[in-house]
Amino acid sequence: MSLPPLSLEEVIRSSSRALVIGVGGGGDVVGALATARFLEFCGLQFFLGGLSWERSVIDPLPGPRSLKEVRDVRALHEYAWLANGRSQTLNGILFAESRMAGILDREVLLVDINGGVAVEGVP
Repeated sequence: MSLPPLSLEEVIRSSSRALVIGVGGGGDVVGALATARFLEFCGLQFFLGGLSWERSVIDPLPGPRSLKEVRDVRALHEYAWLANGRSQTLNGILFAESRMAGILDREVLLVDINGGVAVEGVP
């Protein structure tokens, strides 16, 4: 017998922290901030993040950037880093997450999706 799924309210009430990631790249971290602030209003601490990807109007080489293509980040893993207000690509392009880190005066997670998804049994 399976349990009924928890409601959003039950999940929020049973949590103390949340990781909120804008996953579209190119500024979705700004939209994620609204959700993060709502969760903060509900009593949760939040950590904000986004993808290492900027729009072509911002970055002449659009697409997800790898760790070797960025500077001034704190690497947590090959595909996950903490950005600050100065984090940028090697050609000087600031990420939206870098700007958000500067505004919030705290690090923001950058996720590189170049690694893909590990699937068990698939080489």
